[in-house]
Amino acid sequence: MSFRETVGKNLKELRKQHGLTLKELSRETGIAISTLTNYENNYTTPKSDKLGILANFFSVPESYLYGNLDSETLVQTSLAMAGLKGDGAQITDTTPFREDVGSIKKILTKTKILDNALNEQIVEIEPIIVEAMTQYLKEAVENFPFIINNSAGEDSQYHYVYEAYQNKNRSMQDDRNTTKENK
Repeated sequence: MSFRETVGKNLKELRKQHGLTLKELSRETGIAISTLTNYENNYTTPKSDKLGILANFFSVPESYLYGNLDSETLVQTSLAMAGLKGDGAQITDTTPFREDVGSIKKILTKTKILDNALNEQIVEIEPIIVEAMTQYLKEAVENFPFIINNSAGEDSQYHYVYEAYQNKNRSMQDDRNTTKENK
């Protein structure tokens, strides 16, 4: 199945799962009915801005629309994007930059970097306050994946992370499409 066919199929499935007509989807997203029809009928592929609008509207990652996620992963990701997943602090296949998030979490939790930095820099503060700050920072490190998992929301102060991740994915997809077209 081509990229265009995958996007069209997944978009149509999402629209129907949400019980929307093309007219309703158009009204909600600001994308013309004729444009949505062209996507669903595989005549055209959404440009990155429209793909982002549709992914955000359906609370799915853009990678789902172009076929890089299975339905189980989609359910978990959609719940996390909607802020409904209880274990949102877990690093999953859909965590933006998951390898980097895992690495930084591991470095900060498995080493004494936080403890050493605080103890070296904060010498004239009550030790109990330093201990409380250390505990707070460790909890923040543990919850860091939750913040990144929820960066897809446009109201997230970390939305720039999600945008960078999507731009990287689009670039990789464009490279794959170019390679396929050149064959």
